[in-house]
Amino acid sequence: MQAGRELDKQVAEALGRRVDEHMDIYVNGEVWEKIPQFSTTGDGMLKLIE
Repeated sequence: MQAGRELDKQVAEALGRRVDEHMDIYVNGEVWEKIPQFSTTGDGMLKLIE
């Protein structure tokens, strides 16, 4: 499970988001949000398609 969250952080960074190293959050514009589970959920994968 931890490896999936690390992958999610890398995806968020590749999308140009600033990621907090210690928490599962990133900056989306001016707002801190929880990093989507790009690698493990359908909703997260759909965000990559958008």
